[in-house]
Amino acid sequence: MDTLRLLDQYHKLTPFEQALLQFLSIVYEPAHSTLIINCLRRLDIRNPRGNKPTAANLSHYLNKFEQLGLITRERQCHPDLVESLSKLAIAGGTFATWAEVIQAEAPVSYYYGKWTTRCWRGMREMRIGIYTQQFQLIDDAGEFIAAQCRDLAADPPPAVRIMTRPFDRQWFRSLSTSFQFYLLNNVLHYGSETLADYPEVFAYLENEEEFAQLSEDERLPFRRLLYNELLYRGRLDDAALLLDRNDSFLGTGARGTLLFLRGDKKAAMAAFERDLDFLRSLGKGEKVAFFGPAGLFYILARLDGASRDEYAAIADDIGIALAQFPVAPENEAYRFLAQVIASHLTKEAPGETLTLGGRPRPSTLGLIFAGLCQYWLNSAIDADSLAVIEDSYQRSENGCFRLFTQLLAELLAAAHHDGSDYAAAYSLLRQETAIIPLLPLLEAEEPWRRTLEALILATSQDHDAARGQTRLAWMVAFKGRDIEVLPREQKLGDDGRWSKGRPISLARLYQAGTLHYLSTQDRRNCTEIKTIDAPETQHESFSLPMDTALPQMIGHPHLYLSNSPSTPVEFVAGEPELLVEERGDFLHICFAHPVTGDSINTLRETPTRVKIISINDNHRRIAQITGKSGITVPKSASEQVLTAIGNISSFMTVHSAIAADSSRHAGNITFVEADSTIYMHLIPYGTGFRLEMFVKPFVEGGHYLKPGQGVENIMAEVNGRRLQTRRNLALEEEKARDIEEMCPMLDLAMDMEQENDREWHLLDPDDCLQTLMELQAIRDKVVIEWPEGEKLTITQKVGYRNLNLKIRTNAQEWFSLSGQLTLDQGQVIELKDLLARMRTSTGRFVEINDGQFIALTQEFRKRLDELSLFADGDGGDDNELLYHPLAAMQLEKLTSQVRTETDTGWSRVLEKMRDAQNYMPELPSTLRAELRVYQREGFEWLARLAHWGVGGCLADDMGLGKTLQSLAIVLKLAVDGPSLVVAPTSVSSNWQSEVRRFTPTIKVKLFTGRDREKSIRSLGKFDLLITTYTLLQQEHELLSSVQWQAIILDEAQAIKNSSTKRSQAAMALSARFKLITTGTPIENHLGELWNLFNFINPGLLGSLNSFNERFAIPIERFHDREAKLQLKKLIRPFILRRIKSQVLEELPLRTEVTLEVEMSPEEAVFYEALRQNAIDSLENNTDKKGRHLRILTEIMRLRQACCHPRLIDANSNAESAKLRVFSSIVEELLSSGHKALVFSQFIGHLSLIREYLDRQGVSYQYLDGSTPGKLRKVSVDAFQSGHGDLFLISLKAGGLGLNLTAADYVIHMDPWWNPAVEDQASDRAYRIGQTRPVTIYRLVCKGTVEEKIVKLHQEKRELAGSLLDGSDISAKMSSEELLDLIRGS
Repeated sequence: MDTLRLLDQYHKLTPFEQALLQFLSIVYEPAHSTLIINCLRRLDIRNPRGNKPTAANLSHYLNKFEQLGLITRERQCHPDLVESLSKLAIAGGTFATWAEVIQAEAPVSYYYGKWTTRCWRGMREMRIGIYTQQFQLIDDAGEFIAAQCRDLAADPPPAVRIMTRPFDRQWFRSLSTSFQFYLLNNVLHYGSETLADYPEVFAYLENEEEFAQLSEDERLPFRRLLYNELLYRGRLDDAALLLDRNDSFLGTGARGTLLFLRGDKKAAMAAFERDLDFLRSLGKGEKVAFFGPAGLFYILARLDGASRDEYAAIADDIGIALAQFPVAPENEAYRFLAQVIASHLTKEAPGETLTLGGRPRPSTLGLIFAGLCQYWLNSAIDADSLAVIEDSYQRSENGCFRLFTQLLAELLAAAHHDGSDYAAAYSLLRQETAIIPLLPLLEAEEPWRRTLEALILATSQDHDAARGQTRLAWMVAFKGRDIEVLPREQKLGDDGRWSKGRPISLARLYQAGTLHYLSTQDRRNCTEIKTIDAPETQHESFSLPMDTALPQMIGHPHLYLSNSPSTPVEFVAGEPELLVEERGDFLHICFAHPVTGDSINTLRETPTRVKIISINDNHRRIAQITGKSGITVPKSASEQVLTAIGNISSFMTVHSAIAADSSRHAGNITFVEADSTIYMHLIPYGTGFRLEMFVKPFVEGGHYLKPGQGVENIMAEVNGRRLQTRRNLALEEEKARDIEEMCPMLDLAMDMEQENDREWHLLDPDDCLQTLMELQAIRDKVVIEWPEGEKLTITQKVGYRNLNLKIRTNAQEWFSLSGQLTLDQGQVIELKDLLARMRTSTGRFVEINDGQFIALTQEFRKRLDELSLFADGDGGDDNELLYHPLAAMQLEKLTSQVRTETDTGWSRVLEKMRDAQNYMPELPSTLRAELRVYQREGFEWLARLAHWGVGGCLADDMGLGKTLQSLAIVLKLAVDGPSLVVAPTSVSSNWQSEVRRFTPTIKVKLFTGRDREKSIRSLGKFDLLITTYTLLQQEHELLSSVQWQAIILDEAQAIKNSSTKRSQAAMALSARFKLITTGTPIENHLGELWNLFNFINPGLLGSLNSFNERFAIPIERFHDREAKLQLKKLIRPFILRRIKSQVLEELPLRTEVTLEVEMSPEEAVFYEALRQNAIDSLENNTDKKGRHLRILTEIMRLRQACCHPRLIDANSNAESAKLRVFSSIVEELLSSGHKALVFSQFIGHLSLIREYLDRQGVSYQYLDGSTPGKLRKVSVDAFQSGHGDLFLISLKAGGLGLNLTAADYVIHMDPWWNPAVEDQASDRAYRIGQTRPVTIYRLVCKGTVEEKIVKLHQEKRELAGSLLDGSDISAKMSSEELLDLIRGS
């Protein structure tokens, strides 16, 4: 619905309705009825009957407006109508009054309240400011909207919308001159930046009669604005006429710009110089610059034909412009030009860091200059910039900005070479505008010009606490290479010691004016705090960027280790360090630590001393020359290298294998003797200490280095002086070894394999005290440096004799346990409190008061840890812990070693448990099978669990007879009633045949047909109902109505997800004995194990949240070995896992071979293009919704490309390296009479393999997920009987229920995420009945995402093996971890 139609509807309304709509246009936000009514009553606006508005009649009007399309469902004026109505309110004289009432009734807050409300009101304030011509209101609102409301504020900006939707000449004429210019400038600037044309606005500006009433001075800014517009539109003749008619352009560079673009450089430079002289005559001094785009074209005119000697002066001109106009929109273009000039001045390599500045939408002019400068530096334009240039060209091609269109076309023609369509378009545009080409102004450089001469030429310039009862301290946390500082508010106690402090939010620090105790340095830090809007939560958050905060904290007196809050940390200013090392006949020059695009680097010299290294352009220039991996030069170039070192050492530290002569150096460098004294740093570490050994070559400096390591020569700044020294590495090493020999505790620490690069961790306080005594005895040989920490006091050693326990049984027959630990002098600690304190302590020493520790014996600590882990929440009393009845097995040993008071419930559970352990079951006489020894043991284990009344998990390896063992226990319980088997459809027939073969007295009942209720009612003794997981979900009410003797969930990983309806249906089943059988109890993460155990023994592992907190997170995220052992101990009685190598000595050899497949060059190029496209697509898409799925989709495409390019591009002619390797394997196997199973997860891949086999005349069988059950059996039987040399199977379809021992080779064409699925597939051939050795080939494309997945396999198997002796487990991968697979491929 267009504006005119909406206005027509509006004019048909009553005066009251029209007034109400005008009022809503000023409110602007989605307004609540209460707000509208309150405002209308304050304004005394009444309805046609003279009544004050009420909620009911207001709702009537709003519903009517919505039906007419005049307002949105959110009760906002239609966007196409809102500005017209506000202008009508202005014309009627009501706008200002109504706005004032609205502001009073619904005041804006830029810091508090709901995010969306603040943003809507911010935009309301911006509109009111414009309509009432209040610049301060506009500035405040504009700053807030730009910082926090980008996601809500739609394009175009408010000023542009007000001006153009629609453009109202009459209203615009009513504005003051300054406001007219403000709006025109905003609209036209936005238009040129986004290539959006506003013809009515431009026509108004072009009409001189509209400004006839203004004085010459008042007309000047409008004329200059018109000139820029004519320039951008390529109307140079009209622009020249404008200059000829007015003398308002002196000092602007306007005429010089036109002459330059016409190709008359001599006249252009003369015009530029006249304008510069005019600016100097105004008293601005010699350093003057042009404002606006003229300044950029002046620089281009200077560059045209400039000699190298002139570049310095041009660089000065750029510096002047940047200094005089620090926030001008042209500044990014100036910086690009500066990089080009720098490369000519210093002979540096191309500007690899030249970017568009990271703006969401770069200005058109900035984009053009970025393209020009990139081309001049590298003879090319990077792909990201080129894509933006192409997009801008498409938008401008049919528009009005002909200058921009021509320059964009010129860039595209150069990037795509002259034969492209862009070249033809550029030629036509040039004929139309007569504007000269800009690329020929400079000769493009080749990027290989990075030589040792550049290193020599690189020169530089030298670098350049309040106290009270409360203070701000900063806790320093080290996270890999990153550093984070966290603020704490500390108070001074009566004892003169500072408290540990409490965290203080960044939100409070952001309002630093309310915190009077902050030092000047702290206040500087607080100014670096940034506000962040989170639209999804509609809240404002705060962040402290470390790149700006860390330099501010250099020398801060109150920095402490976050994991040892009493240990001070020192931040010192540092500088990048360059290494010059000997490598045979060459010298290698590189940075000790990479110089990135960040403004700072950090170096943790010692555990408590951190260098904050500021990176400036000099360092980046050197890093650009050396590259990421450094440069290597022959030793014959040593003189040149020494010259370079002399220059470089004046602004950074140099470690060199060759000594530099200080007489060569650009600055004064003094030679001093190196100090080889050993320094030992002692840092509190947990309940002990961390020791580290250093030397400090400069006695007064802060350069701590490892003794005997590194290079000999160092040049660095020490206390403002540039010093050079030569280390005696042999003497340092000798002194370090002497210290180690004189301190037996250090030698002991090394024997315990805790030594790492002369760093020791002594966790036992006794060991720490002994070490300190040994070091004290040799103070003449070592300097001990350690921060002041809390004194360590140990009260006493505590063990079983100190503990008293009490156990009672609650109404749910769970156990509530409480206890007390009795210390000397009658001090008592509640057991629950002790366990809570132990969670923050890693060693035997537990802090019970500030600075007071107790020492637990190792065995006692271990038992208490088990108590803590096995607890599942609180009991009925504040000091009680709750335990599952089955946890009694783990608690019994502890209760027998301490004084324990129990009730009959505890005794009853222990008696039942012992009875089950002594139970000796007999095999049913009607079982027709000779069980192997391990199968007999499995049956007895199942029978004891059933006798005890608990469930179990039979997790034997594939092919060990889980079905037979399960049927044996079903047969034993059959006399008492029916049992239930739930199995995947693919193995249901196998259960039926196994029953007929081994347990013929069992009557199989199939849960099919229409009258399933009748089937359930007819169940009796010796009946076994076999159904599928699908039917379990569909008929869960029927199945849960039966009290089964045994329930067996085969391949129980089908219910691994607790949130699925299938899992919930299984949980509703009830039985005397529950059994799950699976070869993979855990496929992906520990949450699956929890759900399986929740089925067989509900509550044993606690709630899911409790399980995650106690086990899953510590094991999967932090690799907590103790938590893993305790979980294994808890589940071990209820899970039985045997693998083939343990129980089947007669099974033949199994060999696994991973074949690395080298892609063909054509295939590799195809893959890399696909990978780069995936990265660009994912990183440019900031929408979090569905991001995980998008990443997985891109990974799948990469994996398909590894298999065969035709899986991505059906028309591709690229050869598949995998198919080539596969064909060679198959040819060799068939010639030797072997048969093979071929697995792929992609059916399309199998189809391509089938095409190849058909061409070669190789016989095969085929099976995928769509193959019907009957046909599956026919194919399997045919292969087993000799029909077919190969069996092609989709991975998921062939993972379960198939016996294919006729094959002795398995080929996995592509790796799956989960190695357990691959192992299941391989076990189709490697199982009971196989008599030949089995070889398993995995084809993996080298250097691709497949290689990453195979590495994950090993990590999964290692964790699984440690927990379940063979099962598979891995933590869920986050989106970023998945994205790293693509990045790192």
